[in-house]
Amino acid sequence: MSSTLPRRIDAVDMLRGLAVAMMVLVNNPGSWSYVYAPLQHASWHGYTPTDLVFPFFLFIVGVSIVCAFQGVSGLSSARFKAIGLRTLKLIGLGLFLAVFFYNPFDPDYSWFEDRIEGVRWLGVLQRIGIVYFVTCLLVLTTGWRVWLAASIAISIFYIAMMTMISVPMPDGTLIAGNWEKGTNLAAYSDVLLLGANHVWAQTVPWAYDPEGLLSTFPAVVSCLLGGLMAKLMLSKGLDSVKWLIGLGICFVIVGHLMHQWVPINKALWTPSFVLATGGWATAGMGAFLWLTESAQVKKPFFALKVFGMNAIAGYMAAEIAARLLVMIPVGQQSLGSLIYVSLQPLFGNYLASLVYAVLMVLAVYGLVKYMYNRKIFLKV
Repeated sequence: MSSTLPRRIDAVDMLRGLAVAMMVLVNNPGSWSYVYAPLQHASWHGYTPTDLVFPFFLFIVGVSIVCAFQGVSGLSSARFKAIGLRTLKLIGLGLFLAVFFYNPFDPDYSWFEDRIEGVRWLGVLQRIGIVYFVTCLLVLTTGWRVWLAASIAISIFYIAMMTMISVPMPDGTLIAGNWEKGTNLAAYSDVLLLGANHVWAQTVPWAYDPEGLLSTFPAVVSCLLGGLMAKLMLSKGLDSVKWLIGLGICFVIVGHLMHQWVPINKALWTPSFVLATGGWATAGMGAFLWLTESAQVKKPFFALKVFGMNAIAGYMAAEIAARLLVMIPVGQQSLGSLIYVSLQPLFGNYLASLVYAVLMVLAVYGLVKYMYNRKIFLKV
């Protein structure tokens, strides 16, 4: 069998689809009080299967960028404009989701105070947009050696900043740089530059955002790692499978070895987290590549391909639906709560919460499958 890969690689769509389907699943439990441990984020250090979802998506963004720009070099004004416009669209969609909420059950609720005056500036789509922009510029203007050097330099720079710069406390004292919740430099910089009311978690003494400013730097490395692995895949074709799986395993091992000095932490997007999660993504891409191109086993993963070919549409549909289910009142409870309560007698608390999330995944799949059948592929 030829080792040459097709222009559009199913493995890439399927890995992207897996990330999106998992995003929908973990973001939409029937009740946040009843979520199985693997479907929750790690409380701080360490990681769970849920913590793999976002880095997988950023990894595949890097893969997609390199695949899309095969044989293309240089940054023309038209290309820069297209990249910039897509970045702004992603950021705009993220901000739309940040303000798209209303609480109909609180008579004193002020949408303007809550969603405009207290808007969360950063988020998943905003981070994707920023990381996409930086990665595109590097891919189009430099070679893979620069991507690798930039990844190493960013990681060293981030570790140095987080560990060597003392962090001011509200009482004026200084504490040494650290990786702990509420006292680290990333949290302090988010409060200083964004404002405590404009970030996700109101921790003490400093609030923080898991998609914060400083941690976006190593998030770029997750994307560049995907780009590097895509370069390897495109250069070696099917022969890259063993390289991808082998390197993926090595990345995971090195990430875990680093944990004792630089803890694996999603909220801070530590370099050890980049390596560990990037390793799983690399090995996963190698496995999908072998299954779909070497073994020609594609049918069982067709649903993932469908999700992957309309990733942003699926994600946006799920996020909007989730908010509507909370906002639509049915008597004294929301429509979402009514559905969950209806499932509880049949499945119990935890399983009902999971079934609710699975139903959301199936509903979103129905939408993207409809779009796929009619060859509707939304590009931001």
